[in-house]
Amino acid sequence: MRFFYFLLGAGALLGALAATPARAQDGPRSLPSLARRMRAAKDGVFPALVHIVNVEENLVRGRRRKSVSSGSGFFIDEKGHIVTNYHVAGQARRLFVTLASRRKVAATIVAGDPYTDIAVLRVDPKVAWPDGKPVFARFADSDRLHEGDFVMAMGSPLSLSRSLSFGIISCRERTLRAMRLAGLETGKYNTWLQTDAAINPGNSGGPLVDLSGRVVGVNTRANLAANNIGFAIPSNVVRDVVAELIRHAKVIRSSLGLTLQPVGALADTALGVAPDGVLVAAVQKHSPAARAGIRAGDFLEALGGVKVAVRFDEELPRVYQRIARLPRDLDTVLTLRRAGRSLRVPVRAVALARELGRELPVASWGVTVRGITPAMARELRFETTAGVLVTGVRAGGLAAGRLERGDVITNVQGVDVTDLAGFLKLVTTSLRAGDRLVRLKVRKGAILDVTVLRRSP
Repeated sequence: MRFFYFLLGAGALLGALAATPARAQDGPRSLPSLARRMRAAKDGVFPALVHIVNVEENLVRGRRRKSVSSGSGFFIDEKGHIVTNYHVAGQARRLFVTLASRRKVAATIVAGDPYTDIAVLRVDPKVAWPDGKPVFARFADSDRLHEGDFVMAMGSPLSLSRSLSFGIISCRERTLRAMRLAGLETGKYNTWLQTDAAINPGNSGGPLVDLSGRVVGVNTRANLAANNIGFAIPSNVVRDVVAELIRHAKVIRSSLGLTLQPVGALADTALGVAPDGVLVAAVQKHSPAARAGIRAGDFLEALGGVKVAVRFDEELPRVYQRIARLPRDLDTVLTLRRAGRSLRVPVRAVALARELGRELPVASWGVTVRGITPAMARELRFETTAGVLVTGVRAGGLAAGRLERGDVITNVQGVDVTDLAGFLKLVTTSLRAGDRLVRLKVRKGAILDVTVLRRSP
């Protein structure tokens, strides 16, 4: 019944368009004109669409397990580069794409960026276009979009490849609650285009296209509890990230160690009137900002001499983008306001540190473990990065009943664990020695426990 509901909804929309022209001067011919523009835009992009099948290997309860998923993507140049979402293909073991010619070919991943949920794949151009005639989509300027502009979401919803839905831009700059993707906070560096063009599972990675046939966004998220509330990453963000991924195989970002908050909400507090700038909500320990003496509660008013004004949530990503682009070989002067006084503080940015440690299986124990980064230590409220975090335990394995997810192994056979590499060396040493009993020190929350793994003779 839901399928027919959407058909009825589309009919109602076309009826409304027929009754109310897009522009008053177009008269009753507006609907045929709109249909022609839609077909022309579709014909320009459809040949660049691909359906992606992703084979992943995930670590589950101490074992590697394969899973298969699918999504959408599109060619962006004659070199065979394909844009999609990181959550579609960023952690793939093997990738296959179905082309517009309905041929299925292998693809490789160039690089991915979990922070913006963008990944770049590549297919050999000679394989993609054996006739030597490449077809690819082109980006538009997403900053020129307006609420009410017509757009089409293209891709493979529910694996129904080469599908198209039609709607408008509902909001040009939407902020969404941060989500964790591959352990990282996605959405920090961008706002979202909200559209009522239907976006369903499988549309992820496909293009959001305007009526000129240019890509204005990459379909990424949807509110499945609502009717046609979907979100796309703006093309200007995608274009910058893709260029970095192709050039450097990663997006190089700077960090000051600041967590910021809009000042608009402060107008409802005892302050009465919201101050200028942006509120420093938190400062990471041992970060450049902490070393420069910046404190939580300060107001950042200018960054490198350029004013900062963040009254609302949707203005915050642009500030984080500016911080991400700061040079790391010279100081940047921050203008702050603290207790009514203006301060100028020089600070030197550092490279954005890896937030999530590597995860590896230890087959002989039947566990998977992850190295602990400073960001993980902050989030999990660990006092140190020493040790390794247990992320899975295989039923029936050596560690079953002894270790559980969330434990931190701090010592193996009397030797402290400094990091993941050190832990793996200790495990290898114990195996080579033929130890039947492996004594561990394990931190379980606030409790330090001692346990022994017993090998069968």
